[in-house]
Amino acid sequence: MMRLLVSVLMLLHCVIVQADDAPLPDPLTLEFALAQASAQTHHQIIEADASLERAQSQVYLGRAANEWQAKLQLQASVFEPSPLAVDQSTDEFSTRLHIEKILYDFGRSENLQQSADLQHASVKAYMPYVLGQRRLEITRLYLAVLLADLRYTYDNEAMAVAYVQFDNSQERFALRQLSDVDMLAAETQYQNALYQRMQSESMQRSTRALLAEVINRPGELASNLLRPTFSLQRELPEQKVLIEQALANNLRLQLMQASVDAAQARMLSAQYQTRPSLNAAVDVMSSSVDRSSQDDWRASLTLSIPLFEQQSVKSQVSSERSQWQLSRAMLLQEQAHVRQRILLLWQQIQILNSRMQQMQTKADFNELYLDRSRALYDLEVKTDLGDAMVAMSETRFQQAQVEFDLVLAWMELDLITNASSDAAIEKGK
Repeated sequence: MMRLLVSVLMLLHCVIVQADDAPLPDPLTLEFALAQASAQTHHQIIEADASLERAQSQVYLGRAANEWQAKLQLQASVFEPSPLAVDQSTDEFSTRLHIEKILYDFGRSENLQQSADLQHASVKAYMPYVLGQRRLEITRLYLAVLLADLRYTYDNEAMAVAYVQFDNSQERFALRQLSDVDMLAAETQYQNALYQRMQSESMQRSTRALLAEVINRPGELASNLLRPTFSLQRELPEQKVLIEQALANNLRLQLMQASVDAAQARMLSAQYQTRPSLNAAVDVMSSSVDRSSQDDWRASLTLSIPLFEQQSVKSQVSSERSQWQLSRAMLLQEQAHVRQRILLLWQQIQILNSRMQQMQTKADFNELYLDRSRALYDLEVKTDLGDAMVAMSETRFQQAQVEFDLVLAWMELDLITNASSDAAIEKGK
């Protein structure tokens, strides 16, 4: 039975390893890339899990303050007995069981426990925000690859047109139909276009490398990416409404507010060290020497009252108070940042919506312009077909750039307000 269990576990391990080592799909889709956001081996997820585990350890520490404490003491001793003692033994073996618990400390342990619970709950609730940040970054880099490909297409066509013009200039220059200045101007234009294409080609590789890193597949550069389409027909709420939603629902603000509350609870716990504490204790004793004056067991209640505040307590209270004030300042700063960021995103979405309409009009014009240039070319009439193709590629790049910026703006706005994103992926094309 044990061998069978070991074999099954080894088989499952092999399947998991093979799944992790499986090559990227071709073409790569945004859905697949986003599915890697929660990969447990990525450093951001490991860091988030470590923060959660650290918060859990503080919960255990807070609970330990009110737990029963038990100690067993074993003692062997040699001594000179008193002449009046009944038992004249010169050695003794004794045992003592001590059990103790703090019954009430007037709020000290309660605030310490409350601080740990607040911090743990907020860190746990913050995990979806971490995943949302990962999804936003993956989408940003995925779209950056698509833009790099479109930019390369545009620059490659521009370079081809510049080369044809440069080649024609060389022929005309050989026939003395072109001046030196015009000849060098054509060559300069071609060299500039060639350099721009080389830059675009380099950008294709660098964006793919960044995407591979963020989806935790370093070194695996996707050759082809499927372009998704997005549903962006949604109403933009008023700026005031968005700010209210963010201040009430933003997970990062909730985490920082919990940090403020936890720091305040720790400060109160430190202040309450000057308050009394009530302890209960039970002792059970036994000895190899007969001692009539020794109790077999004892139960006691002890009320401890500090008579003055020690300097160490003052130092701890001051330290916790400064941490509480610092947490409050950081929360206020983050709230201001959220308000400013929402304003920028709100304005950006409005501008991009208008820009989308402008780019659609430009795309319609360039399509008609390209059709006319192609028709004139087929009729062997002098035409600017190359320029029309370059203009169309440039418009497609600009149109995609505006669309992708709008997608990312909506995703970030949804993340800040803790709303479900409606900029959903419909399908690839």
